[in-house]
Amino acid sequence: MLSLRQKFTGSHTALASRDGIDVQSSIAYWLTQGAPRNKIVVGVATHARGWTLANPSRTGIGAPATDASRPGPYTQEAGLLAYYEVVEYQEANFHTVFDNVSMTPYTYYGNQWFSHESPRSMQLKADFIAEQGLAGAMVWSIDQDDYRQ
Repeated sequence: MLSLRQKFTGSHTALASRDGIDVQSSIAYWLTQGAPRNKIVVGVATHARGWTLANPSRTGIGAPATDASRPGPYTQEAGLLAYYEVVEYQEANFHTVFDNVSMTPYTYYGNQWFSHESPRSMQLKADFIAEQGLAGAMVWSIDQDDYRQ
């Protein structure tokens, strides 16, 4: 699990990764330990985790960070945004990039950086769940989703 104390950005909802800290690796582990597929539920997040970039010109996953991001306008918690806050930032022309390794997006502007889900990343997770024959998905938490859609 990612910590906001770590000094680099990361995807807190990665489907895949280079370091093995992701949904696919976690599911593979549980399956090798004998967990039945029909009892495994994959969580998807409707919140973002954020960091303050050490250098605003380095914006990818793994970019150096100095601290958690500033609090969102509604959640008021450093390092945490509701997805509807991310959407507002995207509408205000923050930059959003889809990372093809983690299969998740991140959004940044200046020195503020946020890892989050999107309809596309959630669809990829749903496809993975179906392909693996898993029990399904759960959402954490509905009150942080984009209430306008």
